[in-house]
Amino acid sequence: MRKYGSSKDAFFAIGIQLISEYGYQHLSVSQLCKAAKASNGSFFHHFGSKPRFTGELYLNVLESYQNALAQVVNESLPAKAVIAALISTHISWVVENIDEASFLLSHPSTDSLETVKEEIKQLNTQFQSNMSPWYQEQCDKQTITLLPLEVFYFQLIGPAQIICRNWLSNPDSTNPKVHQEHLINCAVKALT
Repeated sequence: MRKYGSSKDAFFAIGIQLISEYGYQHLSVSQLCKAAKASNGSFFHHFGSKPRFTGELYLNVLESYQNALAQVVNESLPAKAVIAALISTHISWVVENIDEASFLLSHPSTDSLETVKEEIKQLNTQFQSNMSPWYQEQCDKQTITLLPLEVFYFQLIGPAQIICRNWLSNPDSTNPKVHQEHLINCAVKALT
């Protein structure tokens, strides 16, 4: 995750909890400041506005998620093993970070994302460049289906993401870990 001073970290930790509990629309800056034991001035010094706060929170969570995925991409592993690890990591991250995953997958307001549009683009570019050497090597070896990297990634994570979204929005649905092996098998068949 990005490194910030303790008050910024406190705003992020409390912000995830409060957004999960009350929703973005119902969260006020004063509520956030009170829960973080910080002043309004501190909040506005760090973020300037509620949309900017939410945008930076989104970046923080996105970076945590992408870092978890990037750690399992190992160029020495066969394609099937990396595909399995990426799907397993995606599902584990969602299950272990329910509030963060709900926030990330619910897409905060457009005005919030607009405040960090360039930073999101940079994070996504960095993530793709982290995946690219492994992906290119697999393409060269012809161990994976030749697709643009973006399409490959969507095909890889998309089905798991749909199941995870359903689980996050419907607590009575089956935990995504139950479907993990099926998702891995489907991805391996589609992508190798």
